[in-house]
Amino acid sequence: MRPTSVTTIRRPVSRVESVAVRKRIRPPMPKTTKPTTVPIRVPEKPTGAFERVLLPDAGSTFTDVKLGAVTSKAVKGVKAELAADKKSVKVSGEWTGTVEAVNRAAGGSDVMIPLTLTQEKSTPYTGTPQLVTAVLAFAGSFSLTSDDWTSGELAATVKLPDPPAGVVISARKVAVDVHEMTNVGGRPTDRYVLQLPEMTKPVEEQAKKLSNGELRVVRIEKASANEVKVTVRPQAGAGARAAK
Repeated sequence: MRPTSVTTIRRPVSRVESVAVRKRIRPPMPKTTKPTTVPIRVPEKPTGAFERVLLPDAGSTFTDVKLGAVTSKAVKGVKAELAADKKSVKVSGEWTGTVEAVNRAAGGSDVMIPLTLTQEKSTPYTGTPQLVTAVLAFAGSFSLTSDDWTSGELAATVKLPDPPAGVVISARKVAVDVHEMTNVGGRPTDRYVLQLPEMTKPVEEQAKKLSNGELRVVRIEKASANEVKVTVRPQAGAGARAAK
């Protein structure tokens, strides 16, 4: 029996195939926790508020501060606050009376404030790049049986791997490579469409030409702290071509 019809599915001569994302992370930073006592000198007129700022050791930042039990009756409302940038701790409170009363309550010329401080030492480090790959898929309502391959948009969202247990990412470098699979001399060939050594902006766009001459716009976007989205769309005015 002869077939009454033949269906031919046209496919592109070349298409953007995959995206590779590399990242670097920093290793865990050593932490030290130690109790300390902060002396607050009694002023000549011990009224109103007092404040003292503590700085971490050289090359370190604070990660936590805990206020111990303040037994002196010379002060009240004592607080120990960690700065948002973790580069200082502020100890504050109020005096409770006259010089004589405060000195008597303090038991001397200073009021002692007990704290427990945790510091984290920063050490320069370049991690080993980790490679994450994803295949770009047709987005939207584009059909594989369409004759107009230039109207199809390709997209992929790449999730960056989580750091190992105990590792805090203080800096992340992301590099993106976009490849296409094409045919050279009858052999499948992996070809770079775009290489972005480092993402320095939230969104990067570049116009590129595929091996078959089709024009595309490659958009790379930091969708979140842990995701990179890559979109490949037709370049405006490039025109349509029926793939064979």
